[in-house]
Amino acid sequence: SSADSVSRCPVRAASRHPGRPPGARRGRRRRGRPGETRRRVFLHSCGLPAPATQQELRDPAGRVLGRVDFWWEQARVAGEFDGRITYGRRLDPGGDLEAVLWREKMREDAIRAEGVAVVRRVWGDLHSAASFAPTVARLHRALDRAA
Repeated sequence: SSADSVSRCPVRAASRHPGRPPGARRGRRRRGRPGETRRRVFLHSCGLPAPATQQELRDPAGRVLGRVDFWWEQARVAGEFDGRITYGRRLDPGGDLEAVLWREKMREDAIRAEGVAVVRRVWGDLHSAASFAPTVARLHRALDRAA
């Protein structure tokens, strides 16, 4: 059950490479930001199916809605990872953070309008199994709805 998977998530698996999440190998093609790699490892250790990464989503007319960090095609569930500086990186010199946040909100609204469930998490959620458990529970619920 979903609750069993959450309770079995390891707090942190040991890594022989400090600073590198367990399961991440050197030389692998990069799959997004470090937080995304760490989250992917946590998802696997919590019994969730492997998602596609950095997936471009389109509407029925073929227009690009955006790229999501994680994508479960069969369930139409997207996972997004946001670090504290995510939106600041999208600022043009002299740009407006409110405008960046508004564009992100509109992007997510367009994705949700296509029947996609979006589950977001931040760095603080990746510190331990306890802090990651709410994300795992939300992902299980979203994936279970599609089953």
